[in-house]
Amino acid sequence: MEAPHDADVPAEASDCIVAACSAGVPVTAPLIAGAACDDDGGLYCDGEGNCIECAGDSECADHVCANHVCQPAQCDDGKANGNE
Repeated sequence: MEAPHDADVPAEASDCIVAACSAGVPVTAPLIAGAACDDDGGLYCDGEGNCIECAGDSECADHVCANHVCQPAQCDDGKANGNE
């Protein structure tokens, strides 16, 4: 049987998860919020291990971020955007 080796890290599940070994045990940790990523069309890590397109309205062209995804401007989105 081989001894655990901390340099044998597990594969990372996403751009926003860091995989490592500590005392021979695999561990994962989320990257900090705002770190760059490109999983599933995202741009930023949310600090919880997810790669998201936006965390707030200011990060979207039409200034509408819903459920971490930029949305197109709509008349009823409650925002002054587009030609409103």
